[in-house]
Amino acid sequence: MTMRRRARWALPFLRSNRAITSCTTLKSAAALLSVWRKANLVTPGRPNPNYDGFVTAFTRHIGTALEIPYEILIKHFTSSFSASRGALLEFWKSVRMFRSWFASDFCQAIYEEWLCEAVAIGRISAPGFFSDPAIRKAYSGAQFNGPAQGLLKPIEEVKAAALRVKNGFSTRDKEAQEMNGSDYYKNVHDLKHEEALMQEVEEVKRQAAADNTAPD
Repeated sequence: MTMRRRARWALPFLRSNRAITSCTTLKSAAALLSVWRKANLVTPGRPNPNYDGFVTAFTRHIGTALEIPYEILIKHFTSSFSASRGALLEFWKSVRMFRSWFASDFCQAIYEEWLCEAVAIGRISAPGFFSDPAIRKAYSGAQFNGPAQGLLKPIEEVKAAALRVKNGFSTRDKEAQEMNGSDYYKNVHDLKHEEALMQEVEEVKRQAAADNTAPD
């Protein structure tokens, strides 16, 4: 059938009393109306002024289900320092809970398997590891520390950490891990090395100053 015959065959059908007749081509689609009907424009009503409130409420519900405060979920802090810190501390409770689950169910199991193999092949010397379960438990003790929480006001939080250590509420090692994830003993070792280097530098400076001030 040629295109002209096909168009003549479709012409009576397009002129029928149907409300809407579709005529589809390869690239687009057109809707043809009857003679007594007309097309009316539809107002989309976008952007909707209630969109921001809807998304905010929906995001709060998502954060509640995930145990994540709204400010942290969208990473946008607009409240006061106390409110932002309260949201961060509340979220950190959930982080510690999930971190303890992950450490006990995944990390600890892998560490114990690795330690058992290392002791069995003689890489690590651990007397009584296989003969006494209590000794094995003691050897297998480990603490897994993830990323640090972060500081909103470093000066105030460092002062609070120093007071906790001074009054015996915490230790320097624990505060170093929670503040920036570092090892306190390694920090002390590195500081000792840096102080020795600085003393050498100061000695060189004093010697240079003495040479410059000496009379010719």
